[in-house]
Amino acid sequence: MEERHSEQVATGEKLPVLNFPVTWKTLVMHVVGTRDFMPYHHNSAFSKATGSRDAFLNTMFYQGLFGRQATDWAGPRAVFRSMTLDMRSEVCPGDLIVSQGSVKRVWQSEEDSLVELEFEIQVEGSVVTTSTVVLALPTEDQPDPTMGQLSEVPEVVIDPSTPDALREALSKPIVRVSEYVVSEAQIMYWCEMVQDPNPLYIDGHYARESRYGGVIAPPTSIKIWCLPRATQNGPNVSAPDVDLPDQAPWPNELEVPAIGVAVPGTTEVIAAKSHAEFGAPIRPGDTITSTTQVIKCSALKQTRLGYGYFVTRVDQFHNQEQAEVGRVTTSTFHYGMSDEAVALAQNS
Repeated sequence: MEERHSEQVATGEKLPVLNFPVTWKTLVMHVVGTRDFMPYHHNSAFSKATGSRDAFLNTMFYQGLFGRQATDWAGPRAVFRSMTLDMRSEVCPGDLIVSQGSVKRVWQSEEDSLVELEFEIQVEGSVVTTSTVVLALPTEDQPDPTMGQLSEVPEVVIDPSTPDALREALSKPIVRVSEYVVSEAQIMYWCEMVQDPNPLYIDGHYARESRYGGVIAPPTSIKIWCLPRATQNGPNVSAPDVDLPDQAPWPNELEVPAIGVAVPGTTEVIAAKSHAEFGAPIRPGDTITSTTQVIKCSALKQTRLGYGYFVTRVDQFHNQEQAEVGRVTTSTFHYGMSDEAVALAQNS
């Protein structure tokens, strides 16, 4: 891969267009690559029954794809500082992703030269996802940018219309420890998912001779390391396989970890926006711990999916040495409300 220095970058520069056909194998690979076994992302009948066009790609796939496109252009020495996603529509098997990017601005901080990239994915001419990525670039005088500092954690905001059952969640963080250590095998599943050739993610001379001294995980993969086992991941954690509603998770003697927030009266959830910041590198052998805090819940809203609530949560991720490897703020829309539940919410 070529290495681009800040001196070579100009505002308005266009990145090479990335065309990425989506097949059913793409969905299989993205489920394995992101360890997200929610049925929305592999079960066509289930997804259609919830109002979607078909099974669809998850937000982590887009983080991986935009991450690949950014370092395809900038080179492996660039350091990810942040990534924002805005989900507008779904991408399903048979679609052709056309991802376009450009340089929005270039500026100098006290320590590094930074660049902000804007991306958008189109399917058949319609924009389905947009993203903003901030990178620290090497310069002629500073070949390795610093890791940077994460921003302050947002404060909890309790709206007067927040459902009572969520008010307790706003004050009680959920802590989860990864059931698996970070592995080179899982890193490669992620890379194969979006065909990312970054040599820092592959064991070899480049990674060993780099500032990291070996393989690191793509920073954009941060959320996958604390997801539960595949057999414990589903809309109903007591019966995670929607096609086998009477079958309990395996191994059923383990406590099934919560991965989301239950909103009263809703049955479905879909990601809307995501903002990630990246800190210390994630390495093979690391054990990642996540701390989840719900910080906001909207009043009842009506969208094309029906009535529901937008919930904002912050996930903080630390390694076994208590170094913060990153933070993700996610807005999800909780919907699938019955007429009775909507009426109850409107009158409460």
